[in-house]
Amino acid sequence: MNEYQKLLSQFVSALHEGGAEVRQYSNNYLGSHLAALETSFPTVCYYLSQKTFRALAQIYGLHTVPEQWDINRYGASFADWVEQQQHGPKSEAYHWRALAVLARLEYGLICTYYPNKREGAIGFLLDGKETLLLANLRGWQEQLVSTHPYLRIPSKLSPGQGWRIALSSPFLYLKPIDSALKQPS
Repeated sequence: MNEYQKLLSQFVSALHEGGAEVRQYSNNYLGSHLAALETSFPTVCYYLSQKTFRALAQIYGLHTVPEQWDINRYGASFADWVEQQQHGPKSEAYHWRALAVLARLEYGLICTYYPNKREGAIGFLLDGKETLLLANLRGWQEQLVSTHPYLRIPSKLSPGQGWRIALSSPFLYLKPIDSALKQPS
């Protein structure tokens, strides 16, 4: 183990122990990741209320390390975290599965805004079963467009069909998945 690896290992150990010498770093780390979640999932935050969203996001932030270096892409598994709340004490308070689909959709927008080379040309997809769940969130299209002003949703887009996100700079479009995309090549 080289000197850098030793120092990094000591720093990680100090973080886990929660000592006073790293508390400021820990608070800054958590605060920046909470801000990233609020920025990436504003429509989910709207439906949950800021208080409930922040509580969920804080626990997520404490237990979920970033999968990528770009803070803009933090929250890859946030939709799964939201969906699991259907088994928790507030299971009846919200339509958690619909909110999870909305979170997947918002994360898809983020991945389109901030792409990486591994995701390929097709990008983000939602299947027909997932899109049907969104009907449980009243006004979701209007709210999504208001929180993501570069998004365009055509009026002919209907629940029950698969959707994809397409980029045509400077706008993002929700489009139906056409048969050419569904068939393997």
